[in-house]
Amino acid sequence: MPSCAVRNCKNNSWNTKRQKISYLSFPKETKMIEKWKIVCKEDVNSKFARICSKHFHPSQFEDKSWLRDFVGKSGNVRIKLKRDAVPLITDVEDNKISTDNDLDSTASTSTSSCATQVALNTAVVPNIDISQKMQKLQHRNATLLLETKALHLETETHKYQQALKEKLYKKQLVQKMQDKLTPFFTPEQIELFLNLTQKIRWTKEDIEAAISLKSISSKAYRYLRKTKQIPAMSTLRKWIADFNTDKGILTDVSAITKEKSQSMTEMERTSVLYSDEISSFDEIYLSNQVEESKEKVYVYVVFKN
Repeated sequence: MPSCAVRNCKNNSWNTKRQKISYLSFPKETKMIEKWKIVCKEDVNSKFARICSKHFHPSQFEDKSWLRDFVGKSGNVRIKLKRDAVPLITDVEDNKISTDNDLDSTASTSTSSCATQVALNTAVVPNIDISQKMQKLQHRNATLLLETKALHLETETHKYQQALKEKLYKKQLVQKMQDKLTPFFTPEQIELFLNLTQKIRWTKEDIEAAISLKSISSKAYRYLRKTKQIPAMSTLRKWIADFNTDKGILTDVSAITKEKSQSMTEMERTSVLYSDEISSFDEIYLSNQVEESKEKVYVYVVFKN
């Protein structure tokens, strides 16, 4: 049964049970304990001793009026001393009125305050927690969205860079192939090598070279036709069929040939005639059909299969 440790104070929990008196423990600080012992009986044990609330001025208690408003009159709000509160040596009866008024005010608001506090604990605090969680989730979602966009942009940039590298590599490869093939093939042949699916348009020089090769050796032409890209027989026939000369051109050719032969040696003229005989009789047969009703002479070249 706690009792007041102040000298000449006879208050205890039994004789003050109908009064609103609290029995307060000693503070834990050594200096404050010594100050409290000044008003107490001798040999008081600060660990277990108590001092009744009538020995303290109302200003020495912490203001808990806001809590009393929440709990109401029926609620119980525990009074608490300030850290620097020191008990006073005053007449117990003089101090009784002020203390009772303060405690009555405390009891009058305890009930309603308790109900309000419970409502705050069950409604306000969860709402605050949910709001904070929502803000965190929204911030996290915004961060993830930015990271996703950055990753997508990085992926697209990587694809574009890879496409540029591949295009540059192909261009360099084609250029190297052209450089390697140029000494041996015409531009049209190289184009056909590099674009096998495209139809090539042979130049006059390519067709003339193929005709010359065919006139010298059909076997050589067929071999190169299989292994290399040269004009086909259908191309040669079409080109020869479209070839035409004006009347009298053979006379001019003969005159030019005669003029050129005068500057040749006997051996050179013999070589030219021999080559011409091979071209004329061994591989190619020329048949000139002159149509008197037309202004042009058409020369038909028939290849020997």
